[in-house]
Amino acid sequence: MHISIPTNLVPDDWTTDPQEMRKDFYWGENGSGRLLAESVGITNPEGLMIKSRDAGGDGYVFQDSKGRIYLWSMIMDDVYQYTKPTGLNAILAEMNKSAGRGRVEMKLLPQISEIPE
Repeated sequence: MHISIPTNLVPDDWTTDPQEMRKDFYWGENGSGRLLAESVGITNPEGLMIKSRDAGGDGYVFQDSKGRIYLWSMIMDDVYQYTKPTGLNAILAEMNKSAGRGRVEMKLLPQISEIPE
């Protein structure tokens, strides 16, 4: 399932620019995003948008094959599942609100298997 986010819905400090997203690198067969997702029980992850380089480039929003949305904290190698709201458009709407106004709830997913080196 390939999803692309319309440019006008991408929040400030995030990007869907293919050069910054580097999907093959992060989500390819041995990509660090794919391996981390598998370690918390997520199959078939697909990258949706990444924090822009200018904003630190340290977060990646992705989804699984069932359309559930997650945030990969790239610095900590933690994966959070969005629990409220759960739909991509609703999450983006909250992220696009002015600072301090948007509200999302997430839960940290526990690692259930080792990440291959």
